[in-house]
Amino acid sequence: REAAPLLVFPEGTCTTGRCLIGFKTGAFRPGCPALPVGISYQTSSGMSAGWVGPLATYSHFARLLCEWWIVVDINLLPLHVPSHEEIANPDVFAFKVQQEIASVLQVPIRNNFNVDTSIETWKQLGHEVQK
Repeated sequence: REAAPLLVFPEGTCTTGRCLIGFKTGAFRPGCPALPVGISYQTSSGMSAGWVGPLATYSHFARLLCEWWIVVDINLLPLHVPSHEEIANPDVFAFKVQQEIASVLQVPIRNNFNVDTSIETWKQLGHEVQK
């Protein structure tokens, strides 16, 4: 039986794009081939185009509207057909795909990133967190 295509962002959150954070493994559990895609952004101000920090939707949107230009680079990588080891262990499958994307984007992998800790740090700096 043929599976329908599925688009996922396995980091599960937005980052500044300076690194790749740990991939969630749910999408890798079926053991289906994956088409890795690396996406990077450049802005006229040099600020991240990613929705980082607990900004409200309107604040993030307004910040992007203030950019003179935004360049989006989309890098399609070769289809990754999982090995028997990767099918048996989705963590290995996810990490191999993560390595491929990090390599093409030329960014490090930071699997110890914690979103909850980042939000707590934001609060400690006196910023309001939108839920």
